[in-house]
Amino acid sequence: MRRSVKVIGWVFAFSASFAVGAVIAAHSDPFPPGVTDPGAAVTSTTPPPTPAGTTLTGTLDLRTVHTLYVGGACRTNWRGTLPLQVDSTGTVTGTGTLDLLGGLHCDFPVVQVQAKTITVSVAGSVKGQRVSLTLTDTGRDPKASSDFGGLAHTVEFLKLSVATGGSQQVHAYRSDGDRGGYTAAGTFTVG
Repeated sequence: MRRSVKVIGWVFAFSASFAVGAVIAAHSDPFPPGVTDPGAAVTSTTPPPTPAGTTLTGTLDLRTVHTLYVGGACRTNWRGTLPLQVDSTGTVTGTGTLDLLGGLHCDFPVVQVQAKTITVSVAGSVKGQRVSLTLTDTGRDPKASSDFGGLAHTVEFLKLSVATGGSQQVHAYRSDGDRGGYTAAGTFTVG
């Protein structure tokens, strides 16, 4: 009887280890921000410098997470278009909106109203072919709503800098001031 208990114990331990490993692997990103996918196609063409007085279009796709110290998290997905006006000195200005995709997903009930759209102002510059931008949260719809997933808390920390016609993996993190944190990750494209 004692040997069969040991065998059952080892089978259970290996099964639990396998299950934990499978869950971790399923929720891991094999190519986190800053790591290039070795199978991705590489283009060697370089676009011409951006002429002054033109309008470019930036596209931002983000996944945001607010991880709470006490446990649980809230997640949101966002997509937006940023019209970018370039003046004769290479200064970039604009206003854009980021729209919530698929709603708010929390590990616990939330009764407050989640923002559906976040408006941002854009400031930056164009040097040669490179567009560098900063974003600032300027408003939400519906009014007086909150962003529980963290976009409004991380948008100003995104370092957006990409060649015209290219895309960039972006990532930002900010403490929530209560031992938790906000994380944003995604792709920024300028065309």
